[in-house]
This record gives sequence, C-alpha cells and structure tokens, in this order.
Amino acid sequence: MKRIIMIALGVLCVCSVFAQQEGEIVLSKEAQAAEEAAEESSGFIDVVKGGGGFGIILWLALAGLSLATGSLVVDSLMNIRESKIIPKTLVSLVTEAIEE
Repeated sequence: MKRIIMIALGVLCVCSVFAQQEGEIVLSKEAQAAEEAAEESSGFIDVVKGGGGFGIILWLALAGLSLATGSLVVDSLMNIRESKIIPKTLVSLVTEAIEE
C-alpha cells in the first residue's frame, strides 16, 4: 500500500513539473514596450522611494523588526537548554511523587 502511495505521489510531482512549463507567448509591440518599461523601473529602491516618507519609515521599521526577530531566535537557540527548563532534581521529585 505504501508503495502505491509513493508511486502516486511521484507521478503527481512529475506531472506538476511538466504542467508548470510555459509556452512562448507572442506579445504585440505595444505590450512589449510596456513590459520593458515596467521592468526598468521596478527595482526595490524604486518601490521604497515610491512609498514616500511614510513608506520609507515602514520599510525601515520592517527591517529593524526582522533583525530583532532574528537575534531573538539565535539567542533562544543558544541559551535555552533542556537542563535549564527541566532540572534533573525536579524530574526525580516528580517521578517519586508519581510512584507514591
């Protein structure tokens, strides 16, 4: 049964890869010019500048919060240990209480 499920999942994955391939799309000259103009002016800095002063403040706040979150995750990974959360003396006391 597991083999059948694994084969079915494999077939679905292969089909989804082939289904995502796109054919060549032919655009009119006007559409090509509009697409090229959009590609030239759609950089990240342009997006930030396009938001004005408030947009820049929001982007800076987002960057600051991302850095704070990353530092908290790294700090937690370094400092939180099982021995600090569940000391062996506590485990032994709880085990004795359960046995009684």
